[in-house]
Amino acid sequence: MTVNPLSLPTDPERAALLRDARGTAPFFDSRLKLWVVLDHEKVAELLLDGRLAVPEVDAALATVEQRYDIGLPNLRWAAKELPLVINGAAHRRARSGIAKLLSADRKSGGAWREPVRRLVRDAFAAAGPVEAVRGLLLPIVNLAFASLTQIDVSFEPFTLTRVFDHYTSYRQLVAVEQHIADLRGRLREAGIPDESIGAHAALVILGRDSLLSSLAEGVLDFVLNCRGHRLNDTSVAPPRLFGGVAIAERLVTTPFEFAGITFEKEQRIRLYLQGFSYLESETERLAMFGVSEHSCLGRALALEVWSVLASGLREVALTVQSVDFAYERHSIFTMPRFINLALVSAHDSDTHDAPSDPGGDSDRHG
Repeated sequence: MTVNPLSLPTDPERAALLRDARGTAPFFDSRLKLWVVLDHEKVAELLLDGRLAVPEVDAALATVEQRYDIGLPNLRWAAKELPLVINGAAHRRARSGIAKLLSADRKSGGAWREPVRRLVRDAFAAAGPVEAVRGLLLPIVNLAFASLTQIDVSFEPFTLTRVFDHYTSYRQLVAVEQHIADLRGRLREAGIPDESIGAHAALVILGRDSLLSSLAEGVLDFVLNCRGHRLNDTSVAPPRLFGGVAIAERLVTTPFEFAGITFEKEQRIRLYLQGFSYLESETERLAMFGVSEHSCLGRALALEVWSVLASGLREVALTVQSVDFAYERHSIFTMPRFINLALVSAHDSDTHDAPSDPGGDSDRHG
């Protein structure tokens, strides 16, 4: 099996490649200088292994500051608040703060639910073109996170999480520094207590793009299946949520043997979470949110938002005439940059001949 780890997240054959990866051993990628694990069972096992830790970014940011003779105080602050890039007691503290915010939303019933239902109804109220990412999904995500945090969260997608992307440039790092400063300012102006600002910011930084990516992947899969059919056609497989986070990376803290391979201290291991999305069992598929202490805290929120969105889609009597899309270029998230739909009413469509995808396979490469 030949796999390019860089293009795999948006490869048009990714489902087949990940299915074929079952039972295969990890391999070392000399370009990325890390181990790659594709088999979902091995991914799950390694996520639970205490000899692996998440790579922390604080030291890397300090190196950037020194190299370019600049200050990144907001990024350095965020690096101590984001569970994704911290370990130990600091990690447990950060997760606890985020969990409290999410729990409060669940107990209150979530003010975002009815507005989200209206957004879905309005987006598909009549035949015509629909751009699903910015026209529907981004407003949905912004609504949910505004409800959770009490602030306007209308940042551009991936502006806050670019620091995690292996393609991030110096210019983009400086932009992220400014955006996080803006986020902290919005939280202070909203009267969020100082001791809670870190949890609020971490929730926005980590959760917003993750939710947007997952919703977009799920919608894209569903509408591609619906080409030539009504969205409410029960003969089409129901919509399924997909994981928008393609990978998780870990750092070896203690050398150990695994699947006939020796992982040495300080080596990096890239675990592909996407394989879980293509499992048949809905229970097993939930591992796309990760497992163990670094699993996604927003899993319940993502499933609730998806349930509202999917229910709304299944009420639409319009036919999907065509789908056009292209992917964002990002090394961690996998998300369509746009999803352009052409929807027609039942009497204007021919439900027997599904049109081909005008975007073509090349669009899946982003």
